[in-house]
Amino acid sequence: MDLLSEQYHLAGRETGARIEEGLRFGRPLDQFLGLDAILEEIAAVRGVSDVAVADADGALLGEGAPVLTESQAAALRAAVRGLQSTGAAGPDRARVPAPVLAGAHRLFLTPLRTPDENMAGALVVMVPLDALSAARDEAVAEAVTAMLIISGVAAALLAIAAGRLRGAMLRQTSSGATARWRWILVPLVVLLSAQLAYAAFALQSMRFDLTAAAETSAARSVQRVGEDLDRLLALGLSFDRMPGLDARLYETLTLGSAVERLDLVDASGRMRIQVDRPADDPPGRVAQWMPVAQPASVARTLTSAEGSEAGQLVAHVNRASIAAGMADQALKMLTVAATSAFVMVELFILLQLALRRSLARAGAAVAPPVAARRTTPPAAPSDAAALHLIARPVMFVFVLSWALPLSFLPLKMRSLGTDLWGLPQDLVLALPISAEMGAALATAVLAGRMSDRFGWSWPFVAGLALSVLGGIGAALAPDGLSFVLARTVTGLGYGLAWMGLQGFVVQNCGAEQRGRALANLMAGILAGFIVGTAIGGILAEQLGRALVLWATGLGALAPLAVALVTLRPYLRLRNVRRPPCMEAAAGAVQPARHGGWSPLLRSPPYLSLLLLSVVPFSIAQVGLLYFAVPLHLDRIGAAADDAGRVLMVYGLVVIALGPLLSGFIDRTERKAPIVVAGGLCGGLGLGLLAVDLGLAGIFLAAAALSLSSTLIEPARAALVLRLPAVQAAGPASALGLQRAADKLGQMLGPMAIAMMLPAADIIDRVAVLGLGFAGASVLLALVLMAGGRRRGAPDHA
Repeated sequence: MDLLSEQYHLAGRETGARIEEGLRFGRPLDQFLGLDAILEEIAAVRGVSDVAVADADGALLGEGAPVLTESQAAALRAAVRGLQSTGAAGPDRARVPAPVLAGAHRLFLTPLRTPDENMAGALVVMVPLDALSAARDEAVAEAVTAMLIISGVAAALLAIAAGRLRGAMLRQTSSGATARWRWILVPLVVLLSAQLAYAAFALQSMRFDLTAAAETSAARSVQRVGEDLDRLLALGLSFDRMPGLDARLYETLTLGSAVERLDLVDASGRMRIQVDRPADDPPGRVAQWMPVAQPASVARTLTSAEGSEAGQLVAHVNRASIAAGMADQALKMLTVAATSAFVMVELFILLQLALRRSLARAGAAVAPPVAARRTTPPAAPSDAAALHLIARPVMFVFVLSWALPLSFLPLKMRSLGTDLWGLPQDLVLALPISAEMGAALATAVLAGRMSDRFGWSWPFVAGLALSVLGGIGAALAPDGLSFVLARTVTGLGYGLAWMGLQGFVVQNCGAEQRGRALANLMAGILAGFIVGTAIGGILAEQLGRALVLWATGLGALAPLAVALVTLRPYLRLRNVRRPPCMEAAAGAVQPARHGGWSPLLRSPPYLSLLLLSVVPFSIAQVGLLYFAVPLHLDRIGAAADDAGRVLMVYGLVVIALGPLLSGFIDRTERKAPIVVAGGLCGGLGLGLLAVDLGLAGIFLAAAALSLSSTLIEPARAALVLRLPAVQAAGPASALGLQRAADKLGQMLGPMAIAMMLPAADIIDRVAVLGLGFAGASVLLALVLMAGGRRRGAPDHA
């Protein structure tokens, strides 16, 4: 659809440039003589149904303006307002505003600027969707056919693998263990091979389509400029007597990316003018690897006043733009491949659990799932042997559905309007995230009490219900206030469901399984976060934000469906009691009486860890990833799915380095230096954002913050549990208060960035915040060192 739309974007930019020439002479849009004649030319473009000019408020000008429906007029006003708020109306012509869906039409908007670069209005090109759908459907049908063939072969191989796995689970010999590992690897190989085959097909199709689109755009540019030159030649002017001709050719190059160079050659073959396009950013490494042949040049013959050939205008198609388009497609495919690998692992765990239960019903002796197998006897009950694993698929699906819109929440808020209670715009944009995290803070505390009193099922089911209501409410929100309220409801559900699942682990897993259960729960959270943010960014770019919000609302029902498969024996909304297999389990959780929060609030080391480590990290994490990244990437014109990839990198670093660093941290006696080092790593990594490194700098900052989390979390947990105040209050109270501090920081993060240094760019504010995080880590080191000297013991260090 983007390729098919390029001709309308180019036509709009060309016509917009002509209108701006009149604006430079002081003619206002509502009194622009000759505007109808200019618009008639673009109306003749194939597929265009109507053309109009809107003022800065989105109202159409002129008596001949098309009549819009109420929904179309509202969509147009919102789109024009969005152009002003995002800076798309600025001097950067290379940035193309996204088309707007309005009823049965696509609206292509071109900002019209005054000489002082203020937005005077917008050129509106209306194209019926039917005009685009025929060509699109032909390309999609071909792609879907290839996808179905490849998927059918892969599905057959996966079905065979599932059958072999069931047989492998029945075997109890050492050779059987080898067979189980072999059939676990088969699905991964099959899925990645299927994606590789489809990627090869899609990239080949994309190369053909991109080349054709570039040549079509180049031909249009040459035709347009050639017609102007023919009119001047018909007046008897030679090339030497056409003032500003090189500037005219240069402006043509800046209107699009399809042409790399324009050559004006006279009838004798002598080069008269050669204009190269402005220097672009160097192509990325992925673009350099794309197999793109040099496209053909596009030439147009120029005619003199006598009707003879006066020369040729030659456009050389820009190979780099084709390679960049292919690289963007390749990055999307890599993103999908990575996310689908995570999904495959989680679904395969679910498959093993289902097969285990199926075999148990058949009376077969079943081995533990390979992902969880340690030393559990083969004859163990089906659920008891895998108890530490069965909540993981539920948590994965829940976090996946919740994370879908994280890459665009402030952008969605901006599209609904930022006039709310007279608050500054940046603070209004921060409200949806802060309200959601604040609500999650409140219900996280409530969920713990509900779990203790009524069992974990109540907060879990109630949280899912609230998540559904919040997601659907956000999709239907007509204004900013409604959107904030909907995200608040989502936060209420998020806190309840999250803590409900954690309550399942605490209430049902014995001491020997609790650590593994919490580790598996965290693995499900990270995998869901990675998949949700990546898929949400891609879907938002291709299908729109509203659909993603619907998906996150309705998708909140999916965890309940998975829970009915894995957690059905433990889902009890009344007559709560522990499963018989757990009543006698060694190390089953017994309630303990401790001193509450009072010892913790009187402990300087504990409070310093909360205020100088937990809260600053959470402020930096949510402030960067959920708030600053979407707004900054939108400002620099990056694609919506780039924000999802930044969040994906954060999760990948944790998964890749977490197991390695956690082992080192466990073996290290002194934990405080690691906590401080992690804070310095994250804070200084964010401080690097003060240096303009472009998109690469954002990825580096996210990776540094992720590395910081990987260092801090295990070291801080061990350090906290050593404190005498924690031993007096009890680990549950200490971790609960720490969780509350974590949510408090997440709530404050977006608001802190929104309110600090209003005149500074948002990414510079994050850099300052990062330096504050590093400073807090240094202060934490001083506090812990002072406390150690006073006590004369290194227990807390």
